[in-house]
Amino acid sequence: MHTIEKEEGGSLVLLKTYLDFVNNSVGTAAYRNVHIDRQAGGQIDVTDNGDLSCAYFVSSVLRHFHLIEGGFYTTIDFTVEDMLRSGWVESLRPAAGVVVVWSSKMCSDGPHRHIGICVDCEWAVSNCPVGRSPRKHGVYELLTEGGALREVDAFYTHPKLGI
Repeated sequence: MHTIEKEEGGSLVLLKTYLDFVNNSVGTAAYRNVHIDRQAGGQIDVTDNGDLSCAYFVSSVLRHFHLIEGGFYTTIDFTVEDMLRSGWVESLRPAAGVVVVWSSKMCSDGPHRHIGICVDCEWAVSNCPVGRSPRKHGVYELLTEGGALREVDAFYTHPKLGI
């Protein structure tokens, strides 16, 4: 961030730049694949070609803006743990820039929560398993495959965002 400030002769407007980055990520395939080598098990795509990329998308955005100290994650638990270590705190409501975690749904391999980033108090961007890329949707309108609404488990904010 210091390079941009030095190059451009002014301070970075973090929240606006972060929100534009999130909004502009809609539809990208950039977060679709994370390959690991499990030695004896061989190489696998742990995000299943974008089906399980929500934590990778969120942690990548947060890491890009130095809003987490660790790296990139493929699980919500590790993403939230790093967020809490990096100064994120729980918030009571959605707002632009806030990270949102939704309740679990049952999948063939067990329960899965979901994570995204609010772009305002009504809308969020998260990785869509159907489209296998980030998409914009209502904060309180995320559905399971069966059509049930997923409840919000938590909202998180960071002091650097000024919200």
